[in-house]
Amino acid sequence: MLRVLREHGAMSRRQIALAVGLSRTTLSEITGSLLQRGAIVVVDTDAAKREGSGRPAERLALDPASGQFMGVDFGHRRVRLAVADASHEIVLSGSERYYDAPWPLRLELAFRLIDRLSAESGVHFGALQGIGIGVPGPYRATPGVLVMAPHETPHETPHDAAEDAAEDGTPEASVQAAFAKRFGAPVIVDNNTRLAALAEAVFGRSSVENLLYLRISDGVGGGLVVGGRLVTGSSGLAGELGHVTVAPDGLECRCGKRGCVETLASVPAILRTCRDRGLASPTSTAWPPRSGAATRSRTGRCGRRGRPSDGCWAPRR
Repeated sequence: MLRVLREHGAMSRRQIALAVGLSRTTLSEITGSLLQRGAIVVVDTDAAKREGSGRPAERLALDPASGQFMGVDFGHRRVRLAVADASHEIVLSGSERYYDAPWPLRLELAFRLIDRLSAESGVHFGALQGIGIGVPGPYRATPGVLVMAPHETPHETPHDAAEDAAEDGTPEASVQAAFAKRFGAPVIVDNNTRLAALAEAVFGRSSVENLLYLRISDGVGGGLVVGGRLVTGSSGLAGELGHVTVAPDGLECRCGKRGCVETLASVPAILRTCRDRGLASPTSTAWPPRSGAATRSRTGRCGRRGRPSDGCWAPRR
């Protein structure tokens, strides 16, 4: 029961009973004991979503103070952070912009963002139980969760941590090692679009077992969920639609190949085509921005106004 609440957040007793296969009597005894011990709490009722008459059902969740979970999304142009408590409520969130910055700088900015938001909100990470990190593709998925004892020298700065991590191998491995070292919590890394696909399958408007997810943003990517589990493929690159070659003599892609879908169908590519054909707005004439361009440039404002186009398809049950 605790596992179900940890995975799905607040649920009514009926929803819990269906998820774990317990009778109402047995479930009542268990929830009564857990409520008395403070392991779970009543967070609200289902009155807002309830159809028909009858008394609103209480929704139960883990005690919010019993754990924290951190999500970090490294995009091509920004890093986003969210921290949730055990009841799945977001208690801290924020972002920091950059433009295709090198990985040591991205990592340094992420740690500075965490430190700043923690200082401003008073939220600390003593109950942190897990960290999920999304990185842009192409990323070859490798199984495993990294766990290290927390280790931070008294005067270590975010820049020092980033420099140390840069020596740990691939950029993604260095990021994983740096967060594990900093927080001493389990850390998992995967392609951010694949993680978005899994989140859509589990926490979308209706939970589904099988789902094909497509994202068109600064890049183009996809994710495949089958039987409630992410599919990474034999090479670990399943869903990397953006790096399928469609124009062998086309533009060079950031992955090193030429003519990838991403060079034609991503938001920057579409804006570039509009500009070349005289259709661009005055605020997007410099798109795409040069690597290292100032975050408050005219193109940066254009980027903040526009929202990535996300698409999701799921078969009917």
